[in-house]
Amino acid sequence: MESGVMGIGNRYDNSYQLEQATLEHIPAETETYQPIGFHELIEIVKVSANETNLGLGYDSSFDAIKKTVDVNDVKENYLISKNHKQFFGTLTYGLKEYIEDPEIESIYGAPDITELTIGIRSSYDKTMSSGIAIGGRVIVCSNLMFVGDITYMRKHTKNSIDDIINQMDAAIRNQVQEYNTVQLLKERLKNINIPHKVGNYLLGNLFGNRLINGGQLLTASNCWNNLYYHQQFMQHCNNVLGNKIDKTLWVLYNCITEGLKKNTPMNMMTQHKKVHDAFTEDIIDCGRGKAIDGQQVHSIINNFKGGIAW
Repeated sequence: MESGVMGIGNRYDNSYQLEQATLEHIPAETETYQPIGFHELIEIVKVSANETNLGLGYDSSFDAIKKTVDVNDVKENYLISKNHKQFFGTLTYGLKEYIEDPEIESIYGAPDITELTIGIRSSYDKTMSSGIAIGGRVIVCSNLMFVGDITYMRKHTKNSIDDIINQMDAAIRNQVQEYNTVQLLKERLKNINIPHKVGNYLLGNLFGNRLINGGQLLTASNCWNNLYYHQQFMQHCNNVLGNKIDKTLWVLYNCITEGLKKNTPMNMMTQHKKVHDAFTEDIIDCGRGKAIDGQQVHSIINNFKGGIAW
């Protein structure tokens, strides 16, 4: 499993590298259009995240996150398409503290922790609108989770920098709740075991509905059939170090998002969102008996009732 933002194009891990790689490709300014460089957009997001404390200072219901997320610890990962015209990046904020088990970490890598991540996209060729989404990044595999809507920025009109900053501040405040959704979703999925062939059905259904392509399906399927990959996401230490392997929906979800690393900047966030929505809908359908062995997973729908607003 690879770390960072994966996809089709060139990758960078700081905004200076990003600026050097894309500076000459910024479109010319006109009377009605003020281009904003990818590196400038990143700096706006960073400033907004710091100024708003990631939006965590505006609602007491986010106190738990405030005590966990470290706004001063940010990891940068950027993906540029081959023609340097499309951009996707993430700013991932570290955690102030989490429980580590040296024995498990030495064998299987980092713990199954989900960090708060801001995803950003933009383009110089007008193929996609600039936008951001707040979600999560699973430390153990760098898989991304975007479960909420993408906030799209208005067009870069003349003298629009202040407008973009205001939009970014509002988007971060409004979307920080999605990190709560990510955490709740993870805990729900980790506690639901499924038969192996139900996982195969769910993967095939995503492919059949053209939500993932053949390469993404192959990666996801290989992970689903890989014992080591399952061990990365075990809930309990005795399971990780022993022989028991629980095939949970959380493992399957990460097999799918592992496949979604094979993507382009243009589709990165939108495909994550579409696949997430379809995956959770399929889970509910399984609970209604619409899928193979639906009776075996009938309890799934009950596990989700009243917990998450999809």
